[in-house]
Amino acid sequence: MQVVLHAARTLVDNVDGLARAAANRIKTLPRGAEGAVREYRKADQPFRAAEFDTGVPPRYLPPETPVSHQLSGAAGADPRRPFRVVTWNIAGGRRALSTDAFDYADVDLPYFADQLRRLNPDVINVQESEIDTNGSTARELAELLGYPHVYETPMCPSHISNHKTLSLAVISRLPIDDARSQLLPTTRLDLRVGGQPVEPYDRYAQRVSIGGINVVNLHPTPLGFFGHSYEEGAGAEHAREIGAKVREMVGDDPGVVAADLNTDRPAKVYGSTFEEMGMSAALEPDARTVPGWDGAPDQIYSSRDFQTVARVVEATDTDHHLVCADLEVTNPRLLDSLAAAREANT
Repeated sequence: MQVVLHAARTLVDNVDGLARAAANRIKTLPRGAEGAVREYRKADQPFRAAEFDTGVPPRYLPPETPVSHQLSGAAGADPRRPFRVVTWNIAGGRRALSTDAFDYADVDLPYFADQLRRLNPDVINVQESEIDTNGSTARELAELLGYPHVYETPMCPSHISNHKTLSLAVISRLPIDDARSQLLPTTRLDLRVGGQPVEPYDRYAQRVSIGGINVVNLHPTPLGFFGHSYEEGAGAEHAREIGAKVREMVGDDPGVVAADLNTDRPAKVYGSTFEEMGMSAALEPDARTVPGWDGAPDQIYSSRDFQTVARVVEATDTDHHLVCADLEVTNPRLLDSLAAAREANT
């Protein structure tokens, strides 16, 4: 979810009780913690609607058209078909009950698997998977889908569940030929929750190579939650640092970036960065990917080796909608590489 308790454990006096309350949808609170929660909700309020809306997808796609027809038919058997990419912040595999902070239902991975199965993507970029000693939500999701390849990177303590760690994960039908994780720059902004200073948690980006394509997955710090913005001042400088790291990870090779960028106007914050890299956004400027947000923090970018031929924001019962794009491979050598990987995998 966009709203993250980056450092609840460092809150004085009420730290443990507050973290437990957040993980249990704030049903119970220790004495004195109510004010901190009000601060959480107040900080979140400008981005949220009064009610959770699971209505039609954004109007840049015909709302009456089935999702399978909105896309390009890339889920077929042709090994030279477009590369189908998904990005989805799954909040630990929980549906959202409302737009209130931390208002989650129980884990329901079959629901997430059903949404993804209809799309049959080549690669799924997941934010807010969770890991503990019993396993990983991303790996369980991959098993439900029958996708054999998962690359997962633990990040920081989860704001959703007690004693779990948030992670990034790439789930792929095709083999992952190379994979690495990169710690993102740490913000130097003063972060506070409930008036108390907190330390920023680690945030990462991942890069995997699939059929000759570099796929980058990332999930930066939610500065808006702490009352800061990526659009100005030190927040904008932090965005430039993140952009430089993404540029380094993509390099000069054919690349796709799929991410929850934790800003409702990624075009304003990162637009020049991706333009300089020769990358274009799959979603239109008027796309909306989070109920109640006037923007699209979830986005897919691709290099000049691709052309976006279809895209969809699938309205799901979750606090981030599922974003999917079909990227036609226009680089002949890359298309040969991807087709060969698909044929070897059949």
